[in-house]
Amino acid sequence: MKWIGALFLIFSAYALGRIIRMQKMREENILRICGRFLQELRDNIEFKTNPLREVVARCAVNDRYSVLDFLPEALRRIDGGANVKNALCAAYPQSECAQRLREEDSRLLVGLFEEMGAEVDQLVLQNIDYTACRLSESLKTVSERNRQQKGYYEALASLAGAAVAIVLL
Repeated sequence: MKWIGALFLIFSAYALGRIIRMQKMREENILRICGRFLQELRDNIEFKTNPLREVVARCAVNDRYSVLDFLPEALRRIDGGANVKNALCAAYPQSECAQRLREEDSRLLVGLFEEMGAEVDQLVLQNIDYTACRLSESLKTVSERNRQQKGYYEALASLAGAAVAIVLL
């Protein structure tokens, strides 16, 4: 019975390591989807295909952008009468995205959202490009870190579980 408990402890520790690794991978996914969202914003602004309000509304209900949990809240605020700038600025800080991304990346996004107004000009397009470029650099850094640490959390947690199991036996 002790051996079953020890195996259960090791397996549980491994599962905990896996959960930690998946949380680390979430940041990478958020950065990737943010890049897509910024590209969609840029394309719609540059080619004037849709007003900014409609772009945010379309992205908020699109499953492709479901990781960006601030978009539905921003849409709710827009529907309540707020402009796009205020809605995005108010919705982002309370989102999971803001909690998962590095502070520098969050500041970039908030800075971009603060520049969005009723009139979108060339400066906003340049800021979208700059933000997308910086987030892309962050994505490369996070991807490389995750690649290097692949299996690290699972192995470390399994070893800790095995050590505890040995002590308890």
